[in-house]
Amino acid sequence: APTMQELSDTTSQNAFSQGRPTGSPSLQPSIVDTAELGAEQFLTLPEGKARLRGDVYWNRFSSPILAVDQSGNDAPLQNRTPGIDVKGVELEGRFEASARAIVLANYSWFRATDLAAIAPQFELLTDVPQYRVNLGLMLPLGPYLNLDLLCQLGAERRNNALSKLQALHRFRIPSYALLGAQVRTDIEARHGVSVRERAWERPDRKSTRLNSSH
Repeated sequence: APTMQELSDTTSQNAFSQGRPTGSPSLQPSIVDTAELGAEQFLTLPEGKARLRGDVYWNRFSSPILAVDQSGNDAPLQNRTPGIDVKGVELEGRFEASARAIVLANYSWFRATDLAAIAPQFELLTDVPQYRVNLGLMLPLGPYLNLDLLCQLGAERRNNALSKLQALHRFRIPSYALLGAQVRTDIEARHGVSVRERAWERPDRKSTRLNSSH
């Protein structure tokens, strides 16, 4: 159900508040239907233990409450009818050679469709990555130190085009790769020794404008 703020917040627009969502007393509760199917397998191998997991899901958000910018100044909250369909897949694998030597990987993909899109080319909601990949490796460095490596990959993001104005002013954030490294101790709780290093490979943090015909 809509909150009291969503129902009543009608803050006047000025130079400091332009573009913020405004409430509406006519908002109705949203309804979510969901279906999910998953499987998980544990394996005991001579070299260690492995776990495999997979999951597929579907969600239907009927009349979700969204802020839609129609004028460039106001972004009133409204029920988006008929709603939004979301489907996705999640896969995960983990192998443990020992308590301190672990390899893991997971992949997630989803597709959100606006059923009230202004045109077929704008029906996908892409303000979050359509896919993500995480790769991790944990290795012991002697009896007291551990090395953790993490690689995170994400797809390109674009602003949603819920109105003609939003479709006219499109932008995108490029796909990214994030690398992380950490050296820690198994006695960290007593000594608090931890060194972390992270580095961005991509993207250029600046947004890139898209032609309105995209």
